[in-house]
Amino acid sequence: MQHQRCNRGFTLLETLLVLTILMAVSFGVPVYAGQAAKQEETRFFDLLIGDILSMQGESYRNGEWTELHFGTDGGSYTVSKNYSTVLVTRQMPATVRMDKTSYLKNIRFSPQGNVEAAGTIRFSSSGGVRVLTVHLGKGRVVLSE
Repeated sequence: MQHQRCNRGFTLLETLLVLTILMAVSFGVPVYAGQAAKQEETRFFDLLIGDILSMQGESYRNGEWTELHFGTDGGSYTVSKNYSTVLVTRQMPATVRMDKTSYLKNIRFSPQGNVEAAGTIRFSSSGGVRVLTVHLGKGRVVLSE
């Protein structure tokens, strides 16, 4: 005589195993999303500093004015030379915005590579407030948290 096994569902062990896997995945996704946003912000600020240093070198090398101008929406910036020729336009990550209380709205370098005005630009980000400080003279730029 053969016994027929009737499938009535999952065993307790199978159910616990599936729940454990789902919990592990659900905890990993938000952590990864937070890390991805921080990495995107870090890349953006590194790129911003690089653009500022490049435009200073460009102005000194070619004897032309260069300018970095932040958009009115606070979510983008444009690098141009001689007030007209656009060199690059970049979007900020969704988690980064320029604070409206920032002293500087743009950064200009003279044909000698000197910054036109010193001051600070404040950014709101997921990691808190970041401050870009532009010093007079040859325009040393410092980013602080």
